[in-house]
Amino acid sequence: MKKILFSISIGTFLLYLSFKGVDLHSVFQPLRKLNYLYLVFIIITIVIIYFLRSFRLKYIINTLSPNLSFIQSLSYNCVGYFFILLLPMRLGELIIPYLIKKDGFLSISSALSMIAVERLIDLIVLVSLLFFIVFNYVMPDWLLKSGVFLSGILLLGCIFFIIMYKHSHYAWKLLLPIMNLFPEPLHLKIKNILKGFKEGFSIFSSPVRVTFTVFISYVVWFLSATCVYFIFKFINLDLDYLTAISVMVINVIGVSIPAGPAMIGNFQYSIIVALGLFGVDKNIAFSIANVYYIISFSMTILLGLPFFHYVNFRLSEIKSLYKEEKNESSYIS
Repeated sequence: MKKILFSISIGTFLLYLSFKGVDLHSVFQPLRKLNYLYLVFIIITIVIIYFLRSFRLKYIINTLSPNLSFIQSLSYNCVGYFFILLLPMRLGELIIPYLIKKDGFLSISSALSMIAVERLIDLIVLVSLLFFIVFNYVMPDWLLKSGVFLSGILLLGCIFFIIMYKHSHYAWKLLLPIMNLFPEPLHLKIKNILKGFKEGFSIFSSPVRVTFTVFISYVVWFLSATCVYFIFKFINLDLDYLTAISVMVINVIGVSIPAGPAMIGNFQYSIIVALGLFGVDKNIAFSIANVYYIISFSMTILLGLPFFHYVNFRLSEIKSLYKEEKNESSYIS
């Protein structure tokens, strides 16, 4: 609860900073002449992004469970991103692996490791795009430092995945002196968790699969930048595609830090900061941030709700899911 309250306080503070100094009369000026053709392009692009993410998830999981269908993968993604948006501290990230496990395709540890692989590949793409914009524009030091920090996380993640996949017995050897202090049944529990994580990294056994997954990820993120570019056109703002890429990357960094429900505050402020780097007036940036937020929020809800019945998921399961995840963590610690 303390962590949730902390994340909500961060979101509230960033929302305050987003509103600070904004003239509401000027905010509505750009909204008087909207180009609704681009709204159609935005909606189509968002739907394509969801389809590609779902195909990527299916492609990764099929290395271990070839029976997962595209419609199942699509339903997991739509419901999962629904909760990633709504729940604080990105607790919704647990929903997708939970649904995969619930339908019997993978163990929870294998599903979690596969989602971790997916996020690692996303991080690779975003870091490469971050350094691309840093070297093509005069950017503040904090953005370059963010790139260095994310690169460090990326390097550690790659090392961890390689060790867990190629040399998982070393991980067990490191844990064995600690495990000897606990009952024998716990040893089996930890071994099963490690085995599940190793299985989840099986995509690394095929360079072709990894390369294709990275390619799909680049397409997804370039489409996300295209969506931002269409937002510019929707409001009749003359900004180029490289600016859209920059806004998209900084927005992802912004919503990745602890956020309250619906990522409100983090989402708006990160876009305002990003557009400010390109000399966009704060009132216009505030308009763009909220138009983008409303469209993204609405599409996430509209795409997520129809699949609730398909995955047979109830809101009451979130509590039991949190308890299960907490118990798994206590076993490891």
